[in-house]
Order: sequence, then structure tokens, then C-alpha cells
Amino acid sequence: MASEVKNERPSPDITYKWAALTMLCLSPIWLLVNHYGNFREGLGAWCCAGILTYAIRTRWDLSEHQWFWMIVVLAIPLQIPFVLYVPWDNRNWTYITFLPIAFLDFAVVYGAFKLGETIVKRLDARR
Repeated sequence: MASEVKNERPSPDITYKWAALTMLCLSPIWLLVNHYGNFREGLGAWCCAGILTYAIRTRWDLSEHQWFWMIVVLAIPLQIPFVLYVPWDNRNWTYITFLPIAFLDFAVVYGAFKLGETIVKRLDARR
């Protein structure tokens, strides 16, 4: 079947070099949002884009499916509450303090991928 989900390929390795290069490539997002918004929103958008990219990389084995890319497009607006409502410029918060927020953001996107995969498997089983 054309939309059959394959889990044969392992997800690509995520290294420190990959993460640093990814965040460097995503820095125009920070500059753009920082220019039109403020520093707080720019930093939040940059971090959320990095987490979204990390979630995409962990499920890259599904990238040949159209539904995967539709979930990616739908996951982008899910980042807006994280950007707008998290106090990114709070000087009393450390990077460790933001970890639960990052895990929640990752869980939302990764959960959307798993939900899409489950739905496609059930639809294929009915055929």
C-alpha cells in the first residue's frame, strides 16, 4: 500500500554539531521576529523552531509520507502559545527552568506525529 508506515530505518543521529548547525540556520527566525516584535518573542520563536526541528528529525523515517508534512504545517501554529505566553525574558529563570516547557513543546509535536501514524495504520488496516 502506498501510505504504509515503515519503521525499518532508524532515525538519524542527533549530535551536538547537528544541533548547533540547526540553531545557526534558524537564527534568521530570531532576527526576523526580534525586528518586528521584541527580544522575548524572538528568543521564544527561535527556541520553538529548534524544538520543532528536533521533533521532525526524530521522526524523519516518516518524511516520505504526505501526512507527515501536513502535521508539520499544522504543528507550526501550535508553537504560538509557547512563544507568546512563556516569559522568555524573566531573568530569575535559568535554562534548566525552561526544560519542562521544552519537553511539553516537544511532546505536543511528537504526539501529533504518533497520532498521525496511528490513524494511518488504522486506515490501512481497514482496507
